[in-house]
Amino acid sequence: MASKSSEDERRRVFRRMAWYYVYLPPVLAVLIAALGAALVAWLAPVEGTSFWGRWSVIVLIVLGIPTAWQLYKRRSGKQE
Repeated sequence: MASKSSEDERRRVFRRMAWYYVYLPPVLAVLIAALGAALVAWLAPVEGTSFWGRWSVIVLIVLGIPTAWQLYKRRSGKQE
């Protein structure tokens, strides 16, 4: 059986690694999507809309539709 200190060390390492493998990928995806949406909103002006209006529509399309689709698949039990 492992000693108490090695168990504590193991838990500490797993807790630290959880950030890299669990929390960081979605945060990076949202950051990249938001910056990409800002670039597209800046490069493609639409008359009658503000930058923030275009940006929010693009973010909803890029992040909202895939999120809604994944939630729908989870709740309905469909797997591809």
